[in-house]
Amino acid sequence: MCLATAFANRNGEETVVAQYVAAVELREGKVLLTGIMGEETEVEGILKSVDLTKNVVEISCPA
Repeated sequence: MCLATAFANRNGEETVVAQYVAAVELREGKVLLTGIMGEETEVEGILKSVDLTKNVVEISCPA
């Protein structure tokens, strides 16, 4: 099973916003991250990249 860690980049500072992410969905300017246990984290921003070999999701957030 491939689970990812999601990072948000705000003003050049990267922070972890969700761990054990199993699904990523784009919704009206927001990124919805769903964890392995079904918990949801919604982040306002743009999906920058998804690297499944490194299990990383990067989100670029507005200033």
